[in-house]
Amino acid sequence: MPPDRFDYLTARQQQQRRLHDAIFVAAARLLADRGLDGLSVRAVAAEVGASTKVIYSHFGGKSGLVAALYDDGFERLTGQLEIAAQTDGAVADRLHGLAVAYRAFACSAPHAYELMYGPRVRDLAPTRSNRNAARPVQKVIAALFLEGQEQGTFVREDPADQARLLWTVMHGAVSLELTTWFDASEGAGRLDQVVAIFINSISSPQPPSLSA
Repeated sequence: MPPDRFDYLTARQQQQRRLHDAIFVAAARLLADRGLDGLSVRAVAAEVGASTKVIYSHFGGKSGLVAALYDDGFERLTGQLEIAAQTDGAVADRLHGLAVAYRAFACSAPHAYELMYGPRVRDLAPTRSNRNAARPVQKVIAALFLEGQEQGTFVREDPADQARLLWTVMHGAVSLELTTWFDASEGAGRLDQVVAIFINSISSPQPPSLSA
């Protein structure tokens, strides 16, 4: 039986896809190990054993690598928050769990978190497409606030605004921990406290007990 006909175009595309993925993995490893200052086209090329021209052809230079890592960071963070949001339990408890997941991501990937939310993000000038990659994070949080409002747990306000405020609280606590303003051993407790304060501030008042 004659062998199947060789499909050069498909083989070429698969090879390019594998190379593209290898370049991305190398860039992600450099970001994790060395931070943004250690991420360069030359360093990535050395990691994969290719010329810098190959990196430019696949990603258009450092800006393209940064954009891909930016999108990947938000995709991974969104996935972890979705897992926390979909667990069983009261909405308030799931919001606490979501905050724990947010902190866990930031502490396990501090350089990726810096790329996504740090002060240097202005210099990196993410595109509108990149910014859109960040929106699902807010949507996951807002969905929990909407659920809480429908249950009567939270006051009826714009859930998107509530989500942004909670993100501000979480980001503030996590950023202080990452910049060593307090010990890492305090991080979980401090985050839990500020999240609890915020959740209590938007909780619907309980009606008076008839037995009182």
